[in-house]
Amino acid sequence: MANANFYNVELRDKSGNLRQYLTPFITKLKWEWSRIGGCGRCQISLGMAYRKIEFSAGDDIQIRLRSGSTSKLVYRGWISGTGPTLKKDQEILLDVRGYFSLLDFMVVHDSGAIKTYTGQGISAIVDDIADTFITANSSITKGTIDTSSFAADTLEFKTKVSTALRTLAELEGKVEYGVDEDLAFFWRTESDTINRKFFVGDNVEILERKFDWSKLLNKIYFEGGEVDGVKFETTAEVSESQTKYFLAEGIISNSSITTTSVADRFLASTLREKSSPILNIRAKIVNTNIRLEDTIPMGKVAVVDYDYDDLKYTWGTVANGGSGLVWGTVANGGSGKKWGGFYSSQVNSIAYSLAEGDEKFNIELTFGGSLLETSAKIKQIEQELSSLRQK
Repeated sequence: MANANFYNVELRDKSGNLRQYLTPFITKLKWEWSRIGGCGRCQISLGMAYRKIEFSAGDDIQIRLRSGSTSKLVYRGWISGTGPTLKKDQEILLDVRGYFSLLDFMVVHDSGAIKTYTGQGISAIVDDIADTFITANSSITKGTIDTSSFAADTLEFKTKVSTALRTLAELEGKVEYGVDEDLAFFWRTESDTINRKFFVGDNVEILERKFDWSKLLNKIYFEGGEVDGVKFETTAEVSESQTKYFLAEGIISNSSITTTSVADRFLASTLREKSSPILNIRAKIVNTNIRLEDTIPMGKVAVVDYDYDDLKYTWGTVANGGSGLVWGTVANGGSGKKWGGFYSSQVNSIAYSLAEGDEKFNIELTFGGSLLETSAKIKQIEQELSSLRQK
């Protein structure tokens, strides 16, 4: 466990008033940040008499790390459960959750009836939900809400706030949102910029790459609605995916679709997302002081393995540190070289644990992809065909 002078875990009441420092009793400490949700779960083990502290509903946990001559708040959550244990080595286990989870206890409604949004952009709806339901019913404040690119004809909600936000995110696509350590709700457009690179053999201690072919779909038999008493049917496929992997067929029905043009859009978006396997990557970086969530949106993160990633040539002029080559084939006036590449993606979640070095910690990154633009396009097409209602 890291030196106690490096970090502090504070127990506060639901109003934020300090009750006690838990740091001297910490035997285990882990916390998470999620691209969808912000501050996530936190696990704390306390080596103390199992009934020494009486915890209350809504108690607040804050984790601060030393940063030079000051301290920095890096996590904030509320205690959702306790597990006192009487045994030879008594302990208390705390189950802590980020404040975004409180949105599971709030409902979007209109005086108990369905809440209807007509002709509004996604960000305007998010803004209204934040004002009407989130900030009005909790200590969470409203942070930055980026302007959306999609507007829905009609959306109707009578559901949890968290579920409504998920629907809106799936409609908009390419967003990250949640509640940060300052209790500010944010809704930000994802950045495609690679803001951080980690290197195997340097700061990457463990790297796992898992491919999932179980959800592959590269040929669709589609059934739509009826036109003049005849069911609209069509077929779409991606032969390249079938050749590279295997034939993966499926049947999809949507009675709202009755024309070839709409079906083509819908099926093309579906196949664009599902005709390639899912790649999940987990990377563990030890003894670092890098907090990716210090900048929101986080942007993409790259993991580079020199043994397998072809990085021989670099884009740009020699004067600017590049290889001085010309993009393209020789026949078209280019240099005909294979350009280097490496894996980069949005980070799905970050798990933190304390390291031995002062002012450093270990992080475990999970890359699960983002709210894909193609997935959002599918949702938008469905929404154009019929209003979404959640009950």
